[in-house]
Amino acid sequence: MAVLIVPSSGLRSTDWQARWESQFDFVERVEQPAARPPHLDSWLETLREHVGQRPNAVLVGHGLGAIAIAHLAARHPDLPIRSAM
Repeated sequence: MAVLIVPSSGLRSTDWQARWESQFDFVERVEQPAARPPHLDSWLETLREHVGQRPNAVLVGHGLGAIAIAHLAARHPDLPIRSAM
């Protein structure tokens, strides 16, 4: 099982997301394109590509990442996503 962390921004930090990545080999952070303000379609394409590479992943969203997950599920209901939170 893969866990894809979908952060609020592309910034890396020493928060819980970084700890999960360092402690578990099945956790991967989705690096979104850097844009201010974020561009929804670009974020969704990046997220869709990651899900395609990790079918049946669990998506864990934070901030804007959670909103991106909701948009992805609405636009692409056929994607193989195990669950999201």
